[in-house]
Amino acid sequence: MRVWQAEDYDASPVNWSVVTHPDGFVYVGNNMGVLEFDGARWRTLPLPHEGRGEALAIDDKGRIWAAGRDEIALFEPDARGTLRARDLAPLVPAASLPTGTIVQVLATGSGVYLRCPNELIRYRESGSTFAVDVWNSPERIAGLFTVGEKVYISVGTRLETVEDGTFKPVDAKLSPEVPKLAYGELRPWSVRTLADGSQVMLSTDGPLRWNGPGTPIRPYSAEASAIFKDESAQAGVFLSDGRMAFAMTRTGLLILNAAGQVEQQLDRAHGLPHNRIGALATDVEGGLWVALHYGLARLQLDSPFALHGAAQGVEEGSRDFAQQWGRLYVTNGEGLSYRNPAEGRFYPVSGLRVGANQLLSWGNRLFVSCGGLAEVSQDNQTRQLANGILFGLTASRTEPGVLYGASVTGLRVFRVPGEGGEKRRDAASTGVLKNVRLDLWNSLDTGDGFLWVMAPVGEIWRVDFRKGIRLDAPAERFGPDRGVPIVKRSELLRLVLLGGELCVSCADWLVRFDPAAGRFVPETRFEGFGARRGAAVVEPIDPAGRQFWLWPGAGFPEFSRVTFEGETGWNLQKVPAGPLEYLVVNNLFEEASTRTLWIAGQGALVSMDLDWKERGPLPPLQVHVRRVKTAGGEVLFGGDVGRDIDPSLTLYSARETSLRFEFAASTHNADFSGRVRTLYRTKLDGFDDDWTHWSGESVRDFTGLPYRDLNFRVQAKDMWGRESPEDTFEFSIAPPWWLSNWAVAGYTMLAGGFLFVVIGLRTKTLRRRADQLESVVNERTSELGARNQELARLHQLELGAKTAARLAEEKTRLELLRYQLNPHFLYNALGSIRSLVHSRPDEADEMTTQLADFCRMTLTRNDDAGGTLNDEMKMIGSYLEMEKTRWRARLRTQLDVEPAALTWQLPPFLLLPLVENAIKYGTRTSNEVVEVRVSARSTETELIIEVANTGSWVETGRSTAPESTGIGLDNLRQRLQRYFPGAHDFGVTTDGGWVRVTLRLQVAASVLRESAPPL
Repeated sequence: MRVWQAEDYDASPVNWSVVTHPDGFVYVGNNMGVLEFDGARWRTLPLPHEGRGEALAIDDKGRIWAAGRDEIALFEPDARGTLRARDLAPLVPAASLPTGTIVQVLATGSGVYLRCPNELIRYRESGSTFAVDVWNSPERIAGLFTVGEKVYISVGTRLETVEDGTFKPVDAKLSPEVPKLAYGELRPWSVRTLADGSQVMLSTDGPLRWNGPGTPIRPYSAEASAIFKDESAQAGVFLSDGRMAFAMTRTGLLILNAAGQVEQQLDRAHGLPHNRIGALATDVEGGLWVALHYGLARLQLDSPFALHGAAQGVEEGSRDFAQQWGRLYVTNGEGLSYRNPAEGRFYPVSGLRVGANQLLSWGNRLFVSCGGLAEVSQDNQTRQLANGILFGLTASRTEPGVLYGASVTGLRVFRVPGEGGEKRRDAASTGVLKNVRLDLWNSLDTGDGFLWVMAPVGEIWRVDFRKGIRLDAPAERFGPDRGVPIVKRSELLRLVLLGGELCVSCADWLVRFDPAAGRFVPETRFEGFGARRGAAVVEPIDPAGRQFWLWPGAGFPEFSRVTFEGETGWNLQKVPAGPLEYLVVNNLFEEASTRTLWIAGQGALVSMDLDWKERGPLPPLQVHVRRVKTAGGEVLFGGDVGRDIDPSLTLYSARETSLRFEFAASTHNADFSGRVRTLYRTKLDGFDDDWTHWSGESVRDFTGLPYRDLNFRVQAKDMWGRESPEDTFEFSIAPPWWLSNWAVAGYTMLAGGFLFVVIGLRTKTLRRRADQLESVVNERTSELGARNQELARLHQLELGAKTAARLAEEKTRLELLRYQLNPHFLYNALGSIRSLVHSRPDEADEMTTQLADFCRMTLTRNDDAGGTLNDEMKMIGSYLEMEKTRWRARLRTQLDVEPAALTWQLPPFLLLPLVENAIKYGTRTSNEVVEVRVSARSTETELIIEVANTGSWVETGRSTAPESTGIGLDNLRQRLQRYFPGAHDFGVTTDGGWVRVTLRLQVAASVLRESAPPL
């Protein structure tokens, strides 16, 4: 019987009533009002007048009705799903007020009935409100129940029914067989119809049988009648399988089977916190909720496990078992106890000074290691045979009267005298084995002259006693080099015989000794066990080890019973043990006579009924989103809308981006420690990429949620491994007004106006700068023209070679300057900027900056120093960046220049006209994307440059391009003839939609530097 106490959650000293909702929630009526428990947390539901919740009921719509002294309330969810108490007391006619104490609420198909001492009140739904009927009784109303669709009350020892607005007598008398009523009146609580049509009535005087009007009310069974003759009940409920539970006035809880026979009697001695019970209620998981006078408890009636604790005389830490003289013995930290099978209680064995470790049942004798070696007599007295710290005990299978004790100093050998008369004396220890002086846990005699011993460090020793038991017997060590795995953690290793073969186990591995190989090998006879998975406990059922129990260790919710079935091999049967998943098991023992598996653990002694059959399948596990709150604690969703409305249909818009979700699964099945180990995982669609890991946390907090539609999903898993369907909560977080669409549109308009003003100011500035630049160009052009005229005059006066060369030099400078300050180039650039100012102001600003940088580069360049291809490519790159700003995605450029070619000397601005023409005529002759490629490669004596563009070839010149300033391909050819006479080649080819201009210079860079005219 599993008892789960919830006193920590209940602050009220007195509980009056308890009901369970079909969805798994529990409601308790007490001095504070009404408490709700959803499986994870409690919350208080105050009544309208802050009174007591003395009577509760749940109607067919799942609504909670609560009543007490002058309190009548219906709990309904508000618009946000939070349960609120609706005060229904004012609907009662004034003549019936005050109602006084309401002791029972009964929900039926015809309405909700409230039983007062002398009144019966009924609430009938009428539209959005309730109609109220009141019936008065001249005598006290002792009971209220239904049979089918009829409502009955008990008055004194007779029954009446409610029909046509009045009470009508019912032909039903108590049989003389019914014992004298405890209160002098019949007090029934509920009635169930049996298969034969008769009624079973639960009352303060036990179960009664009634076949309907016209028949007497008789005792249900003679055994039940005898019990209730001396003691009455405070409450009673039917269990789902037909059993009956009664809360007795003095002796706790009584469970009767369907035949009315006593099945269990539970009181303080069986784990109940208190014997005084106020109310009972069952839940869908086979649990029985008990409203105690000083707290609340839950009993898991439908379970194969029973917990034995201090109430049964058991200490929490149990270690080992043995069965002797028809009694079960168990060791613990405080000594040794035995179980009285008639009472089911454990009693201590006297005479032990310290706690006991291991038991050894040897013939008709029982030995225990307990700070030495002691023997237990049949009258449960102990006698110390030897002192010292002992752990494991083993009896020799080859020499009678010899025991082996594993101790901290090694293996101790005892010769125990026989039984009876003067021959019986204290054991004499023959000493400690000399060749195995280690801290030992246990030992095992395999019956072939060998004794195996185990050290906690993971070493196994085989002692050879084939030539007799002596302290200097040879010993052989088995470690990792002989197949014994390394012990990864501190735990007890076990030596056992399984199927006649020696095995060693721990939680991480299970190995078997191979005599032929002389080493240990992984045990593979049992599916799922071996080198990578072992058993923390291996307990043989029979000496030959053909039947045994395996427990993998903490974290595995199952046991395995292994049986050898001859030719078919080994049969491994798994037994679910979810409530014991986290129990650290020390030992197992199967009691064949009672078909019980005893489990000794660190913190609990548990028994499991091996013949237990589930009375009915558990209902599907359900999980609920119980509450959604903001960071400030405001409840946005109260969790109770889900009973009538799917929360996924509810959308919530908030300015909060930090939310807390609370959720719970409607399961109350607890483990051995009384904890409900429900695990949860969650995922927020639109925020999380994947599910969270399983965790016991039943809340999740979010911060910084995005403004969008979101869907919260939660799933639960109980200790039996059942997973619930997902519960979802869809919601949306709307942005605040300053981030709304209207606000963004306003911001856009303001930004547009600001940009318009800025662009206007910027345009005026650019025009002013253009005018200043044009003035500078005209001034410099006039100055250079004057200098040119002066040079021409000097040329006529001096016909020498030096004067002619100087004239040519100045003319070249003029050509360079005219190209540098090409008004047409500036016109094109400024025209492009003007076209971008209004449509793409950012790009206009960027192009203006690029033009300024380009002009600065060309106007400040020192041409006397000459230049390289590297300088030319930098200028071309700057120019292309300007053009890409203008043409955007329509222009694609590519520069591919070998590093060796970058050092060649070139006259400045030699390649820029080619690139400018490629862009100009490429965009004119192509409606698609224009690609421009500039490449250069060199040999020892030749530099090859190619400028290519998509489109078609157009002959340029003054005749075809009147807007040209004259610095074009003709100018390029003249400059090539001037600087590379007879050492250059200039050609134009077209193919496949490409125009390629190829320039070859057949002179080394050194020759250019030495012989070419100054640049």
